[in-house]
Amino acid sequence: MKELEALTDESIDWNEKFPLRIYAVSIDDSRSLQRAIAMAKGSGWEGITPLFDVNGDLRRALNVSAVPQVFVYDAKGKQVYTHIGYRPGDEAELLRHLKNSASK
Repeated sequence: MKELEALTDESIDWNEKFPLRIYAVSIDDSRSLQRAIAMAKGSGWEGITPLFDVNGDLRRALNVSAVPQVFVYDAKGKQVYTHIGYRPGDEAELLRHLKNSASK
């Protein structure tokens, strides 16, 4: 949640510098899906598209081992960065990778 709030704050500025799409994928199961949907709708995460991986298909396909986990893909769909966990300030490292990816 803290990471998504930080990314919301930063993504507005980042979008002015280079094209960017951010997706937040919930791994909540079907029992807590409605709660996750309500939280996403009321979150105020401007510029972040929520997705719901109820069956865990995306989680398995990407081999997600822990949450939160960030994946960065370039314009050609190649994964260029991944990071597990969140500490305040991690968004600066993420921005460096986004800039590097956008300049290639």
